Amino acid sequence: MHRSDLDMEEVLTLLNIEMEEDIPGRDRLRQAYEEYLLLMALTFDKILYGEPCPHHRRIAQSLGAGDTVISFNYELLMDYALHHLQRDGIQWHIKDGYGISCDPLAGMPATEDLQRVQETAATAAGGSNVKLLKLHGSLNWLYCPQCGQLYAYEHSDARGHSVIINGMANMIQCTTEHCCQRLSRVIIPPTLMKNYQSIPFIPELWQQARQALQRASEIIVIGYSFPTTDFRSNWMFRKAMVDNKSLKKVTIVDAAEGYARQALLTKHKSIFRVDHLAFHHDIAEFTSTLER
Repeated sequence: MHRSDLDMEEVLTLLNIEMEEDIPGRDRLRQAYEEYLLLMALTFDKILYGEPCPHHRRIAQSLGAGDTVISFNYELLMDYALHHLQRDGIQWHIKDGYGISCDPLAGMPATEDLQRVQETAATAAGGSNVKLLKLHGSLNWLYCPQCGQLYAYEHSDARGHSVIINGMANMIQCTTEHCCQRLSRVIIPPTLMKNYQSIPFIPELWQQARQALQRASEIIVIGYSFPTTDFRSNWMFRKAMVDNKSLKKVTIVDAAEGYARQALLTKHKSIFRVDHLAFHHDIAEFTSTLER
């Protein structure tokens, strides 16, 4: 029976289940799975191409030293905003801004280009004092499955805009001495069976995120409803709130209306253990309240 109502999560979950079965054609299923991930990455990239988002730019400008942004998205809106951040005393660099060591890759993997970008990042004035923790991976991340090194892939177009070129992972080799393994994309797909142990540094990012939540005095949740299928994120937030003794304010930014909004706020109050939540209907309304 043909179905047209399957969403992305269902498709990837069903493919995962099929690939676990010892049946003929598993290699074809794995190829379909990889191609679906590539299509998803290319679609996100195409949708979000253009000028940097002004709302994400305002959020980046409002950050202070020691702040942490936790993201479950693959897209690069916050990455771009932080990369182009211009504020005294606040810095974010690809080299250390993702919470783990990350070597930049620029354009095609020409040796001289790679060396130039790595040297520029290494000599950047000071380290990052804000973090962007992307717990499900990122469209511009590539990593070496042999030595575990993470790379961030950048490219500049004729106008100087950062562009992410997807599908290049199988053409780029690790630059660690004596390694030369082909790099892989870093995306934890939106399935019910998320394998966070498949990429070595992902559990470390989750630990950093939980520690940041434990010591947070203010938490802002933008467009995230804590779906019941995201078991690990629900666990992380609830676990962190048990140990948090400093939380004073929680702000929710969400477009939910009516009963859906009430259910959303009830769930957030349960997770954050607070009686009152500040609420904004959309990101534009929220960012208008931020100090310039």
